[in-house]
Amino acid sequence: MINHQKTWDNYHKLAEFRGEFVAETIVQFTKIKNKDVLDIGCGDGGTSLKLTQLGAQVTAIDIRPDIFDKFKNTGVKFIHGSVEHFSFKKEKFDIIILQDVLEHIPHPETTIQKCKSILSETGIIYISTPNRLSLLNVFGDPHWSLPFVSLLSRKWVRLFVKDIFRKDRRQREDWAALLSLFKLRKLLNRNQFEMIFVNSLAVKYLFEKPESIVCKSSHIKLINWMQQTGFDQWIKKIVNDKFGIFNYFVNPTWYVVVLHKGQKNTEFKIRTF
Repeated sequence: MINHQKTWDNYHKLAEFRGEFVAETIVQFTKIKNKDVLDIGCGDGGTSLKLTQLGAQVTAIDIRPDIFDKFKNTGVKFIHGSVEHFSFKKEKFDIIILQDVLEHIPHPETTIQKCKSILSETGIIYISTPNRLSLLNVFGDPHWSLPFVSLLSRKWVRLFVKDIFRKDRRQREDWAALLSLFKLRKLLNRNQFEMIFVNSLAVKYLFEKPESIVCKSSHIKLINWMQQTGFDQWIKKIVNDKFGIFNYFVNPTWYVVVLHKGQKNTEFKIRTF
């Protein structure tokens, strides 16, 4: 329980570093300055604040009311509530963020449909979400470090985590139920979206700025060990941005940019920094 709490403390503390990675991902596809951004499930606000600093007009929405204080005098507009049930006065957003949140939403397709209705014609969606079928997650769920929990429905996740293992005894609706790549692709395809993996950029950040990707102290130590032994070079070789075995069954977390179908820039290449 102590180690679990430390992981969440690190997650909150490192929010600004994750925001830096999201910003660097977005600029591969579009400018940030003067763009209208919606950060869904904004959490501790690191991404919203970073994009605001870069000149975006950011609206952040979350079910946690206490986050309001984080945005005082920052220029970020905060909405307390659920995106599925909120009617936005602004008709369209240029950038929508779904960072580590899609797995927590009770009805992911409803959220994707909402995003479709409010995303501009040339807009993009950033998604990061863990892989239900990754062998790494099957043997150690990313939220609770419990075996096989990643394969369970939300109802059974609650039973195992709250009632059996007593990792979290709060009354909550956002128990994480992970998606498979099969389901994620289907959700996006049904809503006329296409996805582009940006895992190659994520792995670059993993070894240059690990705090922007992982929050467990044990994972950061493991990354340091990989760099010292040269094992990081092997990891960089197997990480890819293709629809294949790696992303279906190995990659623990996908980093994805979503576009309207037909919008994809075939000349897109990851920049070097």
